[in-house]
Amino acid sequence: MTARGVGERGAALVLALVLVTAVVLIGVAAFEMGDETFRADGAAQSARAEAYAAGGALDVLVNAMRNDPSWGRDGTPCAGLSLAVDDGALVEASCTPLSGSGALLAGGAGARADRVVELVATIAGRRVARERVDFVDAAGSAPGAVVRVRDWTVSA
Repeated sequence: MTARGVGERGAALVLALVLVTAVVLIGVAAFEMGDETFRADGAAQSARAEAYAAGGALDVLVNAMRNDPSWGRDGTPCAGLSLAVDDGALVEASCTPLSGSGALLAGGAGARADRVVELVATIAGRRVARERVDFVDAAGSAPGAVVRVRDWTVSA
């Protein structure tokens, strides 16, 4: 064997090691990207599920308040509600009447202003959704005849 033959075999070995290392590094990088994508997708799915659960709880509360003109009057506490979702979390919806909500109208012979409330849904103490709702009660003659959602936001 000549010195030249040994050098060429050593170079081939180094080239093979570099090629194997490059393939392994590319594989590890691809695996890390895939893992990160799955985690991000899981987080987005969880956020969507929380938004849907919060929105559903607020809808249930609006429907409960709709025909009862005493709910949502200024100076009167609103009853909230708690709902369990599939993953065991608890969604809590609360109601806060705004100033003048459902107040007696001057000279209205018992007629009342429309109820305006702010509803908030929380999951594990974290605010997930909020909406401001007007209950158009036709001065008390038709409670909840029309419901207007003025503002609806979902926290990210």
